[in-house]
Amino acid sequence: MISQLRSSIPADALARPENSDQSVPIADSGIWSSVSSPSASAAPSAEAPRELAKRQAAAWQPLLDWARARYHAALTTTVGVMAIDQDSNALARLRKAVEAENDFTLAGLHIATAISGSLVVGLALMEKEIDAERAWQVSHIEEHWQLERWGEDEELSDRLAAMRQEFHEAENFIALARV
Repeated sequence: MISQLRSSIPADALARPENSDQSVPIADSGIWSSVSSPSASAAPSAEAPRELAKRQAAAWQPLLDWARARYHAALTTTVGVMAIDQDSNALARLRKAVEAENDFTLAGLHIATAISGSLVVGLALMEKEIDAERAWQVSHIEEHWQLERWGEDEELSDRLAAMRQEFHEAENFIALARV
């Protein structure tokens, strides 16, 4: 059975304070809901098979290391399907990074976060740590592994192609928003 590494980031941990002077853009709530949902992953990881787990670890560990270095946000990981709590200081640092962005950048970040299921991927794309192609690859390791193992699945291939295009559009939108 393939399971995913889960992190639980409660929506209220990332919400802007009600007395904040900043407006809350529409994209803001979407970013938090995709991060705080039980299916959101800090970094997917499989218990078995080993090859998939190795691929996931090789792809995700550099992003987790980057998030720790860039935002001083050490995210806790685990193998399994149960969500785990994250350090409140790490969440506060990620929240601060997101809140510093303008509404247009947040819209692009929301797209990247939603299609990847990972705030780390969205932030890495926004900060140009990775490009859209790498964001897409990292976010869909298991799907690619399944295609390699079981062969072409037209519906999955079409869905992956559409998400790949969305990553590129999000990357372009973020670049324009940050000019």
